[in-house]
Amino acid sequence: MDFAKNLRRIRKMRHMTIEQLGEKSGISSSAIEKYELGLSDPNLPRLIWLAEALNTTVAVLIGEI
Repeated sequence: MDFAKNLRRIRKMRHMTIEQLGEKSGISSSAIEKYELGLSDPNLPRLIWLAEALNTTVAVLIGEI
């Protein structure tokens, strides 16, 4: 699986909206939407913030595990 699909899948597993993930991670909901649509990729700090907000690891988010 790719990052966009993993991000959406994990967010939904955590019963979070894009807005809730944005608030928890400090990333705008519009940026998260672009990540989930595969239109943009986060830089490393944002990837770490997303993983922390979703209580997962960067490796899981990017599909390494």
